[in-house]
Amino acid sequence: MRRLASLIAALALLGPLAGSVSGQAGGRLTLVEQGVFLYLPYEDGEETPRKVFAPRAGERYRVQVDYEVAGAPRIGTGHTFVFANAVTGERLKVSTKSFPLGDAGAFNESLTFTIPSSWAPGVYRVGWTLNARAPGLRSIARRGTRSFLLLPAATDPA
Repeated sequence: MRRLASLIAALALLGPLAGSVSGQAGGRLTLVEQGVFLYLPYEDGEETPRKVFAPRAGERYRVQVDYEVAGAPRIGTGHTFVFANAVTGERLKVSTKSFPLGDAGAFNESLTFTIPSSWAPGVYRVGWTLNARAPGLRSIARRGTRSFLLLPAATDPA
């Protein structure tokens, strides 16, 4: 009986500690997309970027995915953007970047680039993968796509 009482007392003391350990091990990262946009690059002094709905070949733009990440005090993030012809499926540009551990919160992943003049007018798709990682937790990824109409390069009226 004494051994059973000692075992019960030991378990009662370890109970709160076991709960906090399992609480940390059972935590999980969350990554929630807030929006995907195609913008003109920022101009000097501009506070709000200008959205673009039909970009032109040969011009510079920024694709941006806004998101919120939580679940750990320090989280590393990254992204992959894949541009493809929506009709043929041909991949035209891939960009990947990873960031070191930082505070949780609201972020955006972006890529500023010039759409090549060689891209013919038509429908294109940008796919993205956002990822988050933290020590001791399972990494997560979220994927999505957005299509856009590409207009021909602007020509000089001269």
